[in-house]
Amino acid sequence: MNGTTDPLTKLKTDMDEAVAYAQGRSKVWAGVYYATRSALIIFSALTSAQLIGALAWAASWQPAFALVVTMLAAFDAWLKPGDKYRAAYIAVDDFNQIRQEIEFIDTADKASVQAKLNEYKQLTTKLSAAVFP
Repeated sequence: MNGTTDPLTKLKTDMDEAVAYAQGRSKVWAGVYYATRSALIIFSALTSAQLIGALAWAASWQPAFALVVTMLAAFDAWLKPGDKYRAAYIAVDDFNQIRQEIEFIDTADKASVQAKLNEYKQLTTKLSAAVFP
């Protein structure tokens, strides 16, 4: 092709990169989400008065555990890792759907290519707004 790439091939390449990017963001936010949730559960249990009675060594640490729970809850409310994780893995599905639909578009069908390009741009804008605070 005389050194230029047709719009459909470029869109396919962009979609492949978008899927990889969204999968990466999904993994990062899943790690943050599950680590935060797990830590909240563990430290909430350690803050519990009943558990502290059973664990004599932890009694002096109860205020520190309560502080950690408060900080983790604030972090969770501020960054909303669960929402970001959900947005990223939904975007992976959406990008894959568009990528599969692109396979059936004829290179000469400029209107269809433009419509899919517009869908791609809308989805990337939506993902960016959801993932970046």
